[in-house]
Amino acid sequence: MFSSEHEIWKFANAGDELSDWLDYAEDLVSKWENMDIDEVQFENTFQIVLASLLLMDDLLPQPARRAFAKLAIGVIDEADKKKVSLATMKMSPAQPGRKASRQALSIRLFTVKDYLKSGLSKQEAYHKTSEKFHKSPDTIRREFERAMKKSKQNRKGKIT
Repeated sequence: MFSSEHEIWKFANAGDELSDWLDYAEDLVSKWENMDIDEVQFENTFQIVLASLLLMDDLLPQPARRAFAKLAIGVIDEADKKKVSLATMKMSPAQPGRKASRQALSIRLFTVKDYLKSGLSKQEAYHKTSEKFHKSPDTIRREFERAMKKSKQNRKGKIT
């Protein structure tokens, strides 16, 4: 079933286990071919390695391909939940803390500015914005004051 061109043959040859591993792989392939699409379950890491090698040469039966795809999704999901870094999967956990949305902040700040331009007082503008975006008026005030302070510092830095 396998030739010296197949990855699984090269793997078995490198481990000096040609007869044992290739026979085992053939048994697995015939077992997986006779299973329904959702019946294949990998029992150990070695079976996953063999499935990977078979997949590389397009020898993995369809039910096992589906199980392999589900396994990959499961690994990604588990790594994400456990906040694990996997360089091979290009995964790294999210940075701790709240994720700030710069776009949402910008929209809130422009809303406050629009209310101020329409003639409302700062307190009224903060209150109306807080109702619109379901935030505390104090939060809106702090965000706006920080933005104005930063803007003022940026303008000072450009002038000098």
